[in-house]
Amino acid sequence: MAVISMGDLKKGVRLELDGNPYRVVDFQHVKPGKGAAFVRCKIKNLSTGKVIDKTVHAGDKFEVPDLEQTTMQYLYDDGEMLQFMDTTTYDQIGLTHEQVGKETFNFMVDGMEADIL
Repeated sequence: MAVISMGDLKKGVRLELDGNPYRVVDFQHVKPGKGAAFVRCKIKNLSTGKVIDKTVHAGDKFEVPDLEQTTMQYLYDDGEMLQFMDTTTYDQIGLTHEQVGKETFNFMVDGMEADIL
């Protein structure tokens, strides 16, 4: 698995923390008058959607999570799950409303394409 350090953190970068996959939502490089520089960032848990604040110091290293991203087409909502189809293999999967996110679900339109991790 690849490893990233403080200097590699940018918006959109994925990292693994405590066994969970995260994506950097926002970051700020801080160089205080005294002491070493550090990065203050907000990271979003890709499993739960929860956003947390994290301070990263020089020398901190993170593994890059092994995630596969696929473009799929949204088909319909069967009441319990949202149905998606892989446009190349025609395989279908169902995701719960919690997995998709309530704010995202409100903007879903039949036939639209979405990137699924």
